[in-house]
Order: sequence, then structure tokens, then C-alpha cells
Amino acid sequence: VNMAGTAATFRITQDQLLGLAASFASVKLNTELSGTALRRVFVQIEDAATSGGQKLAMFAKVAGMSSQEFANIAKTSMADAFTAFVVGIGKMQASGQQVIPVLKEIGLGEQRVTQLITQTGGGYKVLAESMATAKQEMTGTSAINDEVAKKMETTQSAVSMLRNSLELLAVKISTTFIL
Repeated sequence: VNMAGTAATFRITQDQLLGLAASFASVKLNTELSGTALRRVFVQIEDAATSGGQKLAMFAKVAGMSSQEFANIAKTSMADAFTAFVVGIGKMQASGQQVIPVLKEIGLGEQRVTQLITQTGGGYKVLAESMATAKQEMTGTSAINDEVAKKMETTQSAVSMLRNSLELLAVKISTTFIL
């Protein structure tokens, strides 16, 4: 499963997909191969957010928030829930805590999944920065596109007015010479 397919399934926006891909590349993960592992993480987060219980409590604890807060984030933005969770994993790693037992307990013990989470967690600052930068750049791109569209509309309107004026002038000239 590629990242784009995972993104479509879990309503990941273009800027979020770009941020995730950039952060995976920066920690030397193959972006396309990470898609399957990412999908598994998203499925577990979605399952925990929907069903609640101990699994949700563990995701929330790692992310540094209440179960309700984590569930709400997961329901509105899977990428934000993933980022909060991975940042928490990264902080656990930085403080010397063992993360593999935690990952196994919440159903994320498969090798590719643990590799994705631990490597991304090891670069959790890069993940947070990549997500923020991608969002900012996409917002800037949208603003630029909107401005270009306005300018094109204005230019098109001016060309249309010029054409109408030339047609009127042609009519006046032709009637002057005919009469």
C-alpha cells in the first residue's frame, strides 16, 4: 500500500502527506514502503479512538493528553494524532524509556511498524517541523494561486474590453468610409 492510498483512506490532506513523506525521508525511511506500516498505525489509532478502553488510554498517555483529547484529534485529523503519538514516542526514547513493549501492547509490534515509529520518533522534531512547514507552504501556495487567478481574471477582463473597443472602432471606421 502506498502513502497516497493510505492518505486517501484516512482523509490526509496534501500538506499532511507532504509533511509525512518529508519526515520519513529525513530519517531514511523509504516513503512508499512506509505506506503499509503507516496504514497499520492509522488503523490502530482509529480503532482505539472509536472503541476507547485501555488501548486509547495508552495512545493518549504516550501523546501526553487525555483519552478524550486524543480520540477527538484522531477523529478530526489522523495525521495530527499520528504526529502527537510519534512525538511522544520520540520523547520516551530520548529519556531512555523502552518503547517496543508499549508498541507491542497496543498492537504495533510488527517489525516494519516499529521501525517506522521508532525511526520517525527518533527524529520527532523533524516530523513536527515537516508537518508545520508543509502546511505553511501549501497555505502560501494557495494564496499565490488565488492571487494569480485574480490577476488572470483582471487581465482577461481588460483584454475583453480592448477587443470590444476595437470592434466598435472597426464598426465606426467602416461606417465612416461607406457613407
